[in-house]
Amino acid sequence: MRPITDNNILRAAKIICLGFLSVFTVIHGFLFWSRFQYQSGVNHMHDGEWDRALASFDVAESSLPVFVPAAYIAQDRFRIYTERGIALNEKALKRLKNEGASIWVLLLYRKSKENLELAAAINPDVYAPAYWLARTVNSLELLYSGTFPGKENPYSADPYYENAVRLWPNGITVHYSYARYLALIGDKEKLGRVVQYMTYILPEAYQYLKEEPFFDEELMAEMEKGLIKAKQKGTTPRYTLQALADIYSTKGERGRAVETFLKSMTYRPFANDSNTYIKMGTLLLRNNEASESLVWFAKAVKESKHFENTLTHIYRLHKRENQPEAFIKFGVHLEKSYVKSHAIDLNIAKAWVDMGKDALAKSRLLQVNAVKKNARVYYLLARIAEREKDWDQMELSAQKAATLGQENSGYYHLFSKALFRQKKYIQSEKAATKAIEFGTEGDAWLFDTRARSRWHQQGYAGAISDWKRAFDVASGNGYFPYWISRAYEREGMFNESLRYIKKAIALDDKNSEYKELKKRIEYRKQNK
Repeated sequence: MRPITDNNILRAAKIICLGFLSVFTVIHGFLFWSRFQYQSGVNHMHDGEWDRALASFDVAESSLPVFVPAAYIAQDRFRIYTERGIALNEKALKRLKNEGASIWVLLLYRKSKENLELAAAINPDVYAPAYWLARTVNSLELLYSGTFPGKENPYSADPYYENAVRLWPNGITVHYSYARYLALIGDKEKLGRVVQYMTYILPEAYQYLKEEPFFDEELMAEMEKGLIKAKQKGTTPRYTLQALADIYSTKGERGRAVETFLKSMTYRPFANDSNTYIKMGTLLLRNNEASESLVWFAKAVKESKHFENTLTHIYRLHKRENQPEAFIKFGVHLEKSYVKSHAIDLNIAKAWVDMGKDALAKSRLLQVNAVKKNARVYYLLARIAEREKDWDQMELSAQKAATLGQENSGYYHLFSKALFRQKKYIQSEKAATKAIEFGTEGDAWLFDTRARSRWHQQGYAGAISDWKRAFDVASGNGYFPYWISRAYEREGMFNESLRYIKKAIALDDKNSEYKELKKRIEYRKQNK
């Protein structure tokens, strides 16, 4: 037996230290690789590459050393489960948008839920997995009810949202998501409490909530309560008062709205700008204080960096409030106190057109054109000519408007209608095609104008195609299937004709023309 000496002790200590160091190096080598893969997955998520992200997270998890205490790598697992759950959620959402609801989308959401639950089990008091778990169960609940109608739904996102809200009581994002969920399931009572709290903690949320499809008078009353609490607490007083002014205006309490908005402008007055003055002017206009409103609108124009755009915006506000005469007074005031501008002439002319004072409108328009030819001026002159049934002048003015504004759909559309009025159907069709080329798919009447030009050339197939496109856009208007039916009748295709006239009648069952056409088609079909 070897004697125990200092050298032997030292040698044994060195071996033990080397062993520990080797184990430590191996463990941290695995951890380094796992964390590198985790970060790669996060980077792929930022790029929207969900499959590559999931592959990296799988490698990151499998690389974690299994021969260490679970607590030592708990946070690594937490991060992997959280991000993988989010990636699975996003992948499911993408697939849902591209392919529609399916069992595969449901399975992806379930996997997302499993991972987020694993993360929440490790750190139950952390907000991120709780919030994404609520969103995932929300999707599962809606998807399950759509995929398996009539079956008892095993999912309910409500308790998950409650938990996420508990973890971040001032988190506006989770409250917003919760509000949308409550609106979908029809829980008005809870929704009211949530929106009230949202406007209390963040008065700016009002502006976004009022644009939601679930916004109504009941919810506005709840938001008003939240804003009043915010006002009492002194939370962002400028915006809080502006939101309250908007509510008062909506409720018809216009004097109170003016008073409240004016007070809001005393907070952080350096923030008052052109838009602020426009809002003040609009509230006064709605309160039938047009003479006071023009002062604020003038300030808005003077402060604006885009004179013509701001002026046009103010004109549209007056048009929306059905007060063209007030705009004319404002325009004259602007000319006297601020600047002479053809933009003022043009917008005053538009207001005269709105009032039906065509002679006065023409006078202003000709003043503008005397200096420089203007497409908008010719467009307005064409509209006046249309009202006067002066088809030659309408054609001439609309053509000049289309020539000067070569990519304006509205100019070509008016030109097409002028040509149609004079039975110049070939030219009308060409102009309508230009209007469609530069217009949007959402304007059904562009297609109608070309369809009518084609109809009068006996181009029924082309007319049918256009009216079908119009009907796709305006599916609630019986006019379009009526004309489709008539065109099919001209082609002798009575089955198709009957199908479309039935659609027209379903949309307007009191229309005698539709019913007469149906009788005629049925008769012709029987006697074919």
